[in-house]
Amino acid sequence: MRYSKYSDLDHKLREAIDRKRWSAVQKISLTLFNSLSKKVSKEKRAFFDEKQAKPMPSGEPAQTILITGGAGFIGSHLIEELLREGHSVVAIDNFNEVYEPYKKWQNVERFTGLPRFKLVVGDIRDTVALNRAFRLAYESGKGDFQVIHLAALAGVIQSIPKSEPIAPLNDKQAAGYSPADREYYEVNIMGTANVLVLSRRYGAKNIVAASSSSVYGGNENPPFKETDDTDRPLGPYAASKKMNEYQAWTYYLNHNIPITMLRYFTVYGIRGRPEMVFWSFFDNMRKGLPIKQRGPDTSTRSYTHISDVTRGMIACTREKYIRENFYKKKKRYLLAERKGTKVSLDDRDAVEVLNIGGSQTVELGYLRKLMAKNLGVKPEVDMQKPNPAEVPVSSAITCKAEHLIGYKARMTIERGVEEYGRWYHIQERYQPVYDRYRNLRDKMKGKRGRVSANDLKKAIDVAEQLKRLLIELDPDKIKVDKSEYLVAYNYLAETYGLIQKIAW
Repeated sequence: MRYSKYSDLDHKLREAIDRKRWSAVQKISLTLFNSLSKKVSKEKRAFFDEKQAKPMPSGEPAQTILITGGAGFIGSHLIEELLREGHSVVAIDNFNEVYEPYKKWQNVERFTGLPRFKLVVGDIRDTVALNRAFRLAYESGKGDFQVIHLAALAGVIQSIPKSEPIAPLNDKQAAGYSPADREYYEVNIMGTANVLVLSRRYGAKNIVAASSSSVYGGNENPPFKETDDTDRPLGPYAASKKMNEYQAWTYYLNHNIPITMLRYFTVYGIRGRPEMVFWSFFDNMRKGLPIKQRGPDTSTRSYTHISDVTRGMIACTREKYIRENFYKKKKRYLLAERKGTKVSLDDRDAVEVLNIGGSQTVELGYLRKLMAKNLGVKPEVDMQKPNPAEVPVSSAITCKAEHLIGYKARMTIERGVEEYGRWYHIQERYQPVYDRYRNLRDKMKGKRGRVSANDLKKAIDVAEQLKRLLIELDPDKIKVDKSEYLVAYNYLAETYGLIQKIAW
């Protein structure tokens, strides 16, 4: 995909602007907008229809999958992989302000316009919005669909409420009283209840849901396996995730819906949340600021690359996995019950809990050195007191996942940091340009009639910056995620739409 073929139109547009021929500006910019939009749409379809690049296992049909929290870090990567395999996806997300909502919009803009992708903007606590998403999935799959439940308020530390004085509340204060932990319980527990209720109502054939390694909490005997003690969560977030596992078990027991709970271990990768250690360390190092490090260099984690996490989730949606681990097991205990044989709860257990962890257990000090080497800096470290809600050691035994779904982490931390470093440098270059585009777009929303020449100049400057960026981001020349390139191209097309609107 090249922009050079549109250079003649670009030249004519600048000429029309210099001569203040506004009708010509409007006509040419509209032509550019339409041409580029069609080109981007065609390229998106080609990229996400490359099934040969992401072949499904033999005998696996294309699925319809509803994803909650689809605009987030993990959700957007999962959608990308599912679309490239040929599946249809319905996503719901509330685009909350835990971090900048525009980052989540950027995550999903690479999928907009694709016929196999539908987005519902809404909260999982809002049963009307959630029902809309379920209805779309039901209709898309003709009654046959699966659910991957990722929506949650994330963050171990953020879930801890701030200290407050012990004092009575009056009625007005009580009506608006909402400490951090309360919202975590409302979203993560009540929101999950809504997802389970509608999954039963619509007959979802399988549910894959996100738990967390934080459920191991006070367990002091790593590495952790799924049968280890999880009865001592250290914070509200961990407690809410443990409750989700209880919810899954009771729902299966009463409604026979196959459910798999995945305990993720410190997921990282491109498009990660800005408060996570990868972004905060890289960003502070690059800006010459001290990095805020909680805990000693010897604290360890099973850092799990996003590509390994998405492979694990998708493996849990395979027909073979569902058939072998749920339906055959169900058939066995039903036959036993008919024969009068007593069936224990363990024999009926069709809620699988799987650890999804990285290939290495990595010390924080080693991770920091890898990042510093990637950036070519000597970082200043601001050692801070560890938060009591965070465990000093978190490492996974993934034998069960390997046995049931063939899971095995592939990405080493060294390659993961190298990939993240490339993405971070690209972000440095194009995020300011995207910010300028977004600010201009927000200003122009609903604006009609004559606007200032300065607005037009800003739009032309943004278009020029985006064109230069596209030359730099050419996936044929540098190693870059093509979907990121498509987002930049989409913004260029929409910028010409803004120019047309300004010249109205």
